[in-house]
Amino acid sequence: MISLFASAARPKFWMRMYDSLSQNKVPFEICFVGPVRPEFTLPSNFHYEHSDCKPCQCYEAAARMCSGTLIGWTADDADYNEPSLDCPNALDIIWNAYRESDKKTILAQRTIEDGADISDRHHFFHGMPTTPMMAPLGFINREWYMSLGGYDRNFICGQAENDIVMRAVADGGQVKFVPDSKIYIHHGECHGEYNFRDGYNSDREFLENCWIEEGYGTYETHMPFTLATHRLITFHGFSDENLLSENQGPAGKWEYVNT
Repeated sequence: MISLFASAARPKFWMRMYDSLSQNKVPFEICFVGPVRPEFTLPSNFHYEHSDCKPCQCYEAAARMCSGTLIGWTADDADYNEPSLDCPNALDIIWNAYRESDKKTILAQRTIEDGADISDRHHFFHGMPTTPMMAPLGFINREWYMSLGGYDRNFICGQAENDIVMRAVADGGQVKFVPDSKIYIHHGECHGEYNFRDGYNSDREFLENCWIEEGYGTYETHMPFTLATHRLITFHGFSDENLLSENQGPAGKWEYVNT
C-alpha cells in the first residue's frame, strides 16, 4: 500500500485530490494533519488529525500516521489526474518503479505547476543539475524514512523535504526520477487562501547551513559553494510527546487570509 501524507489546511480541495487517485489499482491511503477540520465525512482510507502546530510538524505527525510500505509527501493542492496530464494511474507507475528499485531509493514524480513542467528545477539549487536531485513530491520506504529520523524540528514550513533527501543520499540512497508518473499542483488557485510559508527564508538558511560548508547565501547569490557529504549540524527529530499540540523547535504560524 502507498500512503500519502501532508500538512493540510484547505478541506474544500481534499476530495478533488482523493478522487484523482480513484483509477489506481494499488491500495492507498491519505493522512492529513492541520488546523482546519473538514465539515464532511472522509472516506475510510482518508485520515485526519487536528493540529495548530507549524506545517513541518504537521507533516511529521501525518507521516507517523501512515501504514503503507511506501509513503509520499504531498499537498492538498495536488491533483493526480488533472485532464492535461493524461496519467490516471500515477500511483501504479510509482509502485511499479518502487518494486524495481533498491530500498534506498526516493522516487520523484514529474511535477506540473499551474501548467508549467518544473521538474528540471528539482535540484538542491534550482536548475543546477550538478547538485543533488530533490523530490518535492517524493516517495520513500516507510521503514527507511523512520530510520532516517523523519523531519528535523528546526524547520518551520519549507525545505525540510530537501533535508530528508540529503540525509537519504548521505545514507547511501538515491533519488530516481519517474517521468511517467505525473502530478499537477494547483498553486495559483489554492495558495492565496492560506499563508503557511512564514519562516521560509530561515528554513532555507538552516538547510544551507546543514549542507554547505561555506554557509548560507548561495541560493540567491550563486556564490561559490561546496556541498558536504554529511550533515554539518546535528539532526533533531520530533518527539512523540505533545506532537499535535505544542510546537517543537522554532515555531511558525498559520495565517488565515480567507476562510
